[in-house]
Amino acid sequence: EAIVLGFQHYILALGTAVMIPSFLVPLMGGTD
Repeated sequence: EAIVLGFQHYILALGTAVMIPSFLVPLMGGTD
């Protein structure tokens, strides 16, 4: 159970780390 919880947290953190830059870059006017 603790392993699953840790895995979910890892996936959530990884997803957030990917989502935030891909969300902010277009807002800041960058296309790449």
